Amino acid sequence: MDCVLYDAIYFCLKILINIQSDTVALHGGK
Repeated sequence: MDCVLYDAIYFCLKILINIQSDTVALHGGK
């Protein structure tokens, strides 16, 4: 059970990091 919870938290953190990176790229431009 703990492993499943840990995987879920890791997955959520990865999504948050991806969203932050996308936001920075959009605002920063190319």
